[in-house]
Amino acid sequence: MKKVLAIILSSLLVISAVGCSKPSTEKHNSAPNSNETAKKEAPVEIPSKDEINLDKAIELALREIDGTVVSAEYEHGTNSYYEVDIVKDKAKHEIEVEAKTGNILRNEIDNNYTYNIGEIKITLDEAKDIALKNIAGGTIKSLSLEKSGNVDIYNFDILKDKHDYDVEINALDGSVIKSEKDLND
Repeated sequence: MKKVLAIILSSLLVISAVGCSKPSTEKHNSAPNSNETAKKEAPVEIPSKDEINLDKAIELALREIDGTVVSAEYEHGTNSYYEVDIVKDKAKHEIEVEAKTGNILRNEIDNNYTYNIGEIKITLDEAKDIALKNIAGGTIKSLSLEKSGNVDIYNFDILKDKHDYDVEINALDGSVIKSEKDLND
């Protein structure tokens, strides 16, 4: 029995040695070892020229489910996408829109969503126009509809000249509640 086992082990060693001596034609992607340094990409906060913009992502998400947009933002990565949250019939739909193609990647439904949308007289498009008039030449990075006390407020994160600005618009009357440069950037 020991001889059989020794022969099998010897055969395996010979086979593995022959297999290791062949040059490999396959390319392997591997993580850098301790002597290599991984290249770090600079964070990109707005889409590239070959990607759809935030407005188009919202439009496509609203085609998927017609409701009230409560947030939208660009997610940069290997497969960049927009996450657009839409509320309809007390359910929140978290929709991912691929930035390159505009394809809907995911529509996850949260039926336990408790946000009560109050009286909104200012549309999202009107609120965006007001916010961009306050930060002329800026680009909206993200937006959300939130409640502050009993008032619904549109919040915008706007990029201009490499600086972030926070703008809050009252969803009932369109008044600007806050428009200031983000001191944390």
